[in-house]
Amino acid sequence: MPRMRVHFTSSHMGALLFLGVTPWLGFEYLCSAPRVGSALRLTLPEGTTFAAIGGTLAGAGVIRSPAIFEWMARSRGARPDSSVKPGEYVFRPNENVRTVVNRLVTGDTLTYRVVVEPPATIRSAAAAIAAQGLASEVEFTAAASRPPRSFRIPTEATHRNLEGYLPAGEYIFRKPISPTAMVQAMVDVWFADVFSPRRSELTNGRRSLDELVIIASIVEAAADDPRDRPYVASVIENRLEREVPLETPDVVLSLLRGMPMGDPRSRGALWLGMKHIGLPQAPVLTPNGTSLDAVLHPASTEYLSFQKRGTRLWFSKKVQRETLPLIREAEFEWERPAHSGRRVTAEPE
Repeated sequence: MPRMRVHFTSSHMGALLFLGVTPWLGFEYLCSAPRVGSALRLTLPEGTTFAAIGGTLAGAGVIRSPAIFEWMARSRGARPDSSVKPGEYVFRPNENVRTVVNRLVTGDTLTYRVVVEPPATIRSAAAAIAAQGLASEVEFTAAASRPPRSFRIPTEATHRNLEGYLPAGEYIFRKPISPTAMVQAMVDVWFADVFSPRRSELTNGRRSLDELVIIASIVEAAADDPRDRPYVASVIENRLEREVPLETPDVVLSLLRGMPMGDPRSRGALWLGMKHIGLPQAPVLTPNGTSLDAVLHPASTEYLSFQKRGTRLWFSKKVQRETLPLIREAEFEWERPAHSGRRVTAEPE
């Protein structure tokens, strides 16, 4: 039987090419980005599945075909009934369905950068959180005002709230996140960076962790120069041992009253504040490791007073008190410890 010979002409080749390319072009069209213009932000709640989100994305103009989206999600290991990571997603113009699927499969949600500047307090942290729209100041303050036992902390703390344990720094959060979760994240940073390296000293001394944090907060508020902090800690310890009222400089009082630093109502370098014997009930700010080190290892001095002029601290072995106005400032012998080991004796300028 003679063999049949098939002759391919240019028309045949064109038809085959058309039949092969057309489906591919159609597929690529369905995968292409349907949107132009500005980015679109969508918030996906807990429990949203890949099967459900396909129609939502198509309706919002993010993708062309829910079927292609579901097929690609399946090829990435995401079943139709699998849940998408909840949060805020940003879909930019000209992103194809592959990019959209990848973002949802990996849970690449929008991040919020929160910067808490020192001196860090519950109040300043709440303002930073509210500025990013993550929670209101009232909501965050309420969460941080709960007792420490309401949170996961690696030791015992008996403060009435978490003042003193929310450190300054940069935080990255993703929505949805509760105020309690943000507080926990900040507490975790303090205990990891400040507490853990000093755990033995902070938990095995004669003072409780709460007392050490309170003293360290006063030390940090009073001394801008970390080299002055062991001397401030010495003043506080000496006053506590002699049962002298722990009066504090205006810089600390301004924090206690919630006044901004340098508020005209503050009173220069005069001593103001707590008239009772002993420590205040709560820290005035969140201390860092340097301040805690100063409290754990205070300078060995007989200082009972210090006075701040500008950024410099002067120290005296006498007690300067607002309740004794007849004692003239000139009667005090003020010293400025030279950090090289040499002291300077003089009156504050």
